[in-house]
Amino acid sequence: MSEEKALVTIRNDVIHFRPIARLKDLGRKLDVDIYLSYQGETFSISSIIAITAWELQRGCQIEVLVRGTGDVSSELRTIVAFVEGGWGE
Repeated sequence: MSEEKALVTIRNDVIHFRPIARLKDLGRKLDVDIYLSYQGETFSISSIIAITAWELQRGCQIEVLVRGTGDVSSELRTIVAFVEGGWGE
C-alpha cells in the first residue's frame, strides 16, 4: 500500500456535512482511503462529524493524505481537484 499527500487551501465560504460526504463518496469510487489533517488533528474522511467540527472555511489549509494500492498519485490529483473545485458545491 502506498500513500501520497498534498496541502490544499479551502476555497468555499464554509465546509459543512454535504461536501465532506461527497469527498467520502469520491474516495469510495476511487478505492482509496482519505485522511484530512488540520491544526494537528487527523481524521479519516469517514469521521464526517469530527471534520465538520473543524469549521473549515475559505483560506484554511488542510493536508489531504491518500492511501491505496493503485495509482495513488493520480487519485490524489483527482481529490485535490475536487477540493479546490469547491467540493462539488
